[in-house]
Amino acid sequence: MRLFLGFLGCICLLPLLSFAAPNDQPTDFRATHWGMSPDEVRASEKSKPKSDRQEGARSFLVYSDTVHGLACDVAYLFVKTKLVRTKYVVTETHTCRSDFLADYQTLLSALKEKYGEPKEEQTVWKNDIYRNNPSEWGMALAVGDLQKFARWETERTSVMAIVTADNFNITLYVEYRSVSLRTLEQEVDKEEEAGKL
Repeated sequence: MRLFLGFLGCICLLPLLSFAAPNDQPTDFRATHWGMSPDEVRASEKSKPKSDRQEGARSFLVYSDTVHGLACDVAYLFVKTKLVRTKYVVTETHTCRSDFLADYQTLLSALKEKYGEPKEEQTVWKNDIYRNNPSEWGMALAVGDLQKFARWETERTSVMAIVTADNFNITLYVEYRSVSLRTLEQEVDKEEEAGKL
């Protein structure tokens, strides 16, 4: 009888162990895992969101933080209440446009340290006017002639760092996407497009 009760206790404990297992896994982004609900992500962050909104099947949470010395927005995208994509959007402002390229290098080095060499890394020149003049690369970036990006793939996450610009508005961000939930976002895109007809 004692053996049976011990066995029964183990069976009752199994669901609890199974439930706890995901917390033992490495996180996917900050203190979160892909598939978390908005409430779970809110609980993982130490501050209140600066933005919290719902748009159809999508919802968004945005926080402010500093990452590797750079001020940024921390964005979470949910589809059907599941966390599918996140992003660091650098909010630093610079009078010298070349500083944005230095910020990109800071993030690139940190990402290489964490994920290793990227699967793809490119410097794209749309116009060669400033290409041979490194002191003008900030201007090249601002006018849209220069773009840099790098991409990593892990078993669970696709990561991309990019610095680009449109009409002197320079954008630097690092985006993380769930590999397994990528199709969920695509399905919602198709549903929304079909609803327009």
